[in-house]
Amino acid sequence: MDTTQGSNSIEQANQDSFEAYEQRKSENILSAFFSDCNEEEMKIINDLSQNFGIRTNDALWIFVKVFFSFNRENNKLPQRITNALDSKRTKLLTALNNLPLLVLKLKLKRH
Repeated sequence: MDTTQGSNSIEQANQDSFEAYEQRKSENILSAFFSDCNEEEMKIINDLSQNFGIRTNDALWIFVKVFFSFNRENNKLPQRITNALDSKRTKLLTALNNLPLLVLKLKLKRH
């Protein structure tokens, strides 16, 4: 092995090491920025980053974060609506159950 080949191998190893470092650093930055994301969302983020070469300082990540936030809130809406309706139904049933007592009290007041 001549010195040129050895030098190229070392340079390639350094470049590979630097790229691996940059990849880990990029993943750490994204993980910190998206700390509120679930596992599925983090997979999407990593796929976007790797497949499209989006840099960690790209403004696109702000839109991705907003999208995830809206998506999580949107997914909670059906349960919130159900809870609100359950609460109203319970109040209505309680009022209806108390209606005979109210009618009886009104009749008693009139006499």
